[in-house]
Amino acid sequence: MTLVEAVPDAVDRLEEYVLGDPRHLYDRGARHVVRDADGTSVRVRVHLAAPAVAARTRARAAPIEGGGWRITDR
Repeated sequence: MTLVEAVPDAVDRLEEYVLGDPRHLYDRGARHVVRDADGTSVRVRVHLAAPAVAARTRARAAPIEGGGWRITDR
């Protein structure tokens, strides 16, 4: 169990997150992902852009050339 799973209410208070508040910059959720290292499927907590933020981003942001977001020059 991770810290975020163990104390979600404390994390919400720290982030001033109130479920359903339309002023939020993000929404929380859970997704299943596959780890590159060993192919294991795990459930993770994610923060996604809230609807208003997502709409502004779609209206103003330019796509990343090639679609990749990782920094590979390190």
